[in-house]
Amino acid sequence: MPVTVTDEYVEALRLFLTDDDAFEQLSSQLEERDGRDGGNVYAALVGMAFAVAARRRFGPSYRSGDVIRLVAHARTALQDSSGDIDPRTAERMLRAVLCDNSTADGLGEQARALAIPALLAVMVDQLGLSDSDLDAFLAEACSLADRVLAEGREDANGYRQTAALRLIGGRGQVLLHCHPPEWKVRSDRNCPAGCQIPVADSYCKHS
Repeated sequence: MPVTVTDEYVEALRLFLTDDDAFEQLSSQLEERDGRDGGNVYAALVGMAFAVAARRRFGPSYRSGDVIRLVAHARTALQDSSGDIDPRTAERMLRAVLCDNSTADGLGEQARALAIPALLAVMVDQLGLSDSDLDAFLAEACSLADRVLAEGREDANGYRQTAALRLIGGRGQVLLHCHPPEWKVRSDRNCPAGCQIPVADSYCKHS
């Protein structure tokens, strides 16, 4: 199992950020091979990429209105007509990596998992990175993620998440499958408490 961010995970994130159809196949392969450990690696990489993108996108002189406008744009660009991306969660996650980690305190795992990859995709699009710029961006995120994994501390999302790698529906609905580490896998994909958890592997706190 990977304990650092390998080239395969960097490539998976690259494919996602460039809206490449090959992402689905590679992420499924990594998920099948590495399971929950791989999910932690990918979650750390996504979290650090989110932090790097936010700091590049906004800079030190951002205003509150800039954050609000970006979240609104992301929800429109990703056709979030069903309201899956909670705007308050998205705004607080951005502020957490821009100025104050405590703004992410108390946010639900599911809401974070919906907001982070969506905002990351939109911010990278807005940055307009060339191929070489994207290489440098991913290298920076990879380096930071390796430090997070080595130190065993919380990632840029404000918590240590265990995440599956697959995202549903491409860029139209960017849902990072995520569950707290104490949840267990139900092989029958049915929860006795009736949970409706939209994850392919059906992790459930009631298992």
